[in-house]
Amino acid sequence: MHLLLLIYCLFILYGSFIPFRFSADPEMLRTELSMVQLYPYQSGVKNFSTADLLSNFILFVPLGALLTGGTLKGLRVESAWSMIWISGAFGFALASVIEAGQLFAPGRTASFLDAVCDALGAAAGAFLSSFWLRCVPPDRFRATAANALRERPQDLLLALTALILMADAFYPFYPTLDISMLRGNLARAQWSPFQGGPDPLAGNISLEKTVLFIILGELARRSVASGNGLWSGRFKAWSLSVFFVAAIEFGKIFFVGRFPKTGTLLLASLAIGGAVVFVPFFTATPIIQRHATEWLLGLLILLIGWQELSPFSQFLVLDRSGHKASHIEWLPLASYYGANVESALFDLAKKILLVAPLGFLLAAQRCAKTLSPSRWAAAAWAVGIGLLFEALQLLQSSRIPSTTDLIIFAVAALLGADLHSRYRRLIAA
Repeated sequence: MHLLLLIYCLFILYGSFIPFRFSADPEMLRTELSMVQLYPYQSGVKNFSTADLLSNFILFVPLGALLTGGTLKGLRVESAWSMIWISGAFGFALASVIEAGQLFAPGRTASFLDAVCDALGAAAGAFLSSFWLRCVPPDRFRATAANALRERPQDLLLALTALILMADAFYPFYPTLDISMLRGNLARAQWSPFQGGPDPLAGNISLEKTVLFIILGELARRSVASGNGLWSGRFKAWSLSVFFVAAIEFGKIFFVGRFPKTGTLLLASLAIGGAVVFVPFFTATPIIQRHATEWLLGLLILLIGWQELSPFSQFLVLDRSGHKASHIEWLPLASYYGANVESALFDLAKKILLVAPLGFLLAAQRCAKTLSPSRWAAAAWAVGIGLLFEALQLLQSSRIPSTTDLIIFAVAALLGADLHSRYRRLIAA
């Protein structure tokens, strides 16, 4: 937990100062000091962005949770209110250092409002963490989780898949009950399947959704199956899954910029139907049962490759790849600097959700071969796979290789391998 706290603090510092351009020019410092935001509506004008303040608040919530869950427990701070105050003070101190440092960073604006929101976020994270620890003691949580994972692991995976589908449908989570907005969303609804003409990203998006719908259908079938027969629970799983997707599509009208698409519902019906009918036959074959982990690894690597390289029609000739190498993004997270926050977070989450299972499966395969489980071995393999895809991007006109993706591959694979290690300990307890 201490290591996670340190890594997260470094992540905050890194994101606050990228691209690391500093200056101590006196004239610039005087200008920056005159622009410091001390309180709302300073000089009679709105000087803050609600979205920025909210993002700062959310950024420091995990910091408070990590402090409460590990460091403060190690220092024998038992009072919940003490944890909240200390976490808030730590968050404010860290934020103050960042805001002071931004005086020397051209293009950044120091803000006392940001520091206050950061402190409130850390305090909120500490409150949520301490409340969770008191309501669910760690020992009882481990025992309950172990029993659930032993008896019905598919239910946990089904809930996770459902959450991913909901997040994909409603992101960036701007709910609304405004009548004119609801009418506008209904007016933009695509009642005819695949209305709106061809989209260059439609193939990529459709594949991602198809895979999620297949996973949803198979997990639902396993969850509602009432017997050992291949046809057990199939129609029930299909109908419940399609109803869930239909509810998500209808729920889009309550979110800004979202609207229902019957094409998504049609795709879900076909993909889930194919999953509940054909997947059990494939998984019942001896060759897949003997090498289930290897098959899953292969399919996942293909999916990651599709995500990293599509569209495949935009490959360059070999003699131009050398020129493309000069545009490699060497500075980590440089592509996220200045990018739309919502798009950057969505891209980051999608890559983590793809690569973390890769780390889990790599660790599982290593254990299956009676080798000692190693998080670093899984991370090394994941980085190797990522390096291959980044090298292939040198041949594409629409992709820019970056060290950011390799770092994400390594961290996500470490998380997946660590999850596998914890899973093995839970079911063995």
